Parts: sequence; structure tokens; C-alpha cells
Amino acid sequence: MSLLLLTSPIPLGQFSGNGLGYFGLSIFESVGYSTDMQFSLNVLNQFISATGAFLGMALSDRMPRRKALVFGTIVVAFMLCITGSLSKLWVENANTGKVDPRVGQGAVVGYFSFWFV
Repeated sequence: MSLLLLTSPIPLGQFSGNGLGYFGLSIFESVGYSTDMQFSLNVLNQFISATGAFLGMALSDRMPRRKALVFGTIVVAFMLCITGSLSKLWVENANTGKVDPRVGQGAVVGYFSFWFV
């Protein structure tokens, strides 16, 4: 029973966007970044994620937990919606031949913002 309790957050975490990090290099490649820039953006993403995590740990005891949970869930959902919407627009534009790099770059910014929050 204790093993079940310890391992149950792992698959549930994949539904919250944790699996998104696996596709980071593919996302950067599809936007048109070079291999060196993909690597740099991936390292930057890890730094931004760690910064957000440490900031969250520092503030966790200073904020009301229920309000932080509700606000954080809303912000993360909003960031994921922005990232998903821009990514969908990027794919639709690429399929029709209307490639706008700003849409892809906006999706990357949403991706980074999602990981910070």
C-alpha cells in the first residue's frame, strides 16, 4: 500500500505538463532554432524551472496555501492554454505555408513561462 502511495504522483504528474519537457528540443527545432540554440534554450529552460521552484519553496510558508493552490492552478492552466494555442496556430500556419516566426517564438515564451510558474 505504501508503494502505491509513493508512486501514484508520478503518472499523475505527467498530466500536469511534466511530459512536455521531454519534447523541448523538438519544440525548439520545429520553430527553426539551430542545434546550438536548442541546447542553449534547453539549459536556460532548466535554469528558469529551478528558479521558479526555489521561489515557490521560499514563498510556500509565507502565503496562504489554499489561495496559492487556486491561483497557481489558474495561472498554470492559462500558461498552458497560451502555449497550446500558439503551438496549434504555428502548426496550422506551417501546413498552409504561412510561416510567421513570431508565432513560434511566442509559443516558446509561453513554454518558458509555463515552466517558471
